[in-house]
Amino acid sequence: MQRNVVLDDQKQIFQNLLEETLREYASIPGKSRGDIIIGAHETVFSFRNAGLGVLAGEIARAVLPVEDGIQPTEKISQRYDLEQYLSADVFELHSFHEKECAILHFEMGERKLFSVYPDESAPEGILVHIEWKAALEPECILTEKDVFQAMLKAFPLNSGRARLKWEPEVWFNSKRIRY
Repeated sequence: MQRNVVLDDQKQIFQNLLEETLREYASIPGKSRGDIIIGAHETVFSFRNAGLGVLAGEIARAVLPVEDGIQPTEKISQRYDLEQYLSADVFELHSFHEKECAILHFEMGERKLFSVYPDESAPEGILVHIEWKAALEPECILTEKDVFQAMLKAFPLNSGRARLKWEPEVWFNSKRIRY
């Protein structure tokens, strides 16, 4: 299986997930939105938001084989382009939706787990976790500065930012990013 270039670049993965999250947040104006939490170092990347999550049935239709073991062609999510990360050394999606958590776990492009269980306490949203067996190139590792710049790009100071009714709190490696 050929690796895609995005998969080995935490900065691009973060940018993609951030843009998809902000589009989702914009589409649900009445829903309260929570923090965006990111963790990254040379072999691990995690991204957690507080959107609507992904329906367990939508995930199942996208990853569970249909008759005669034929792989389905549906997308895991209509809001998030997650298929591009499935060939990672480790890809894990936790989707929290309506007091239920769906976990999808892939290793080297092969599905290892799909499970759904009740979860009364977690806020809705998704957690995307990606691991690499070898350290990424330093220029591909997400840093605090990259997160800060991405948030300034998403919420520019000169765009009437003060008129916005809501901006997410963003945390990177347990530190709040003020933008």
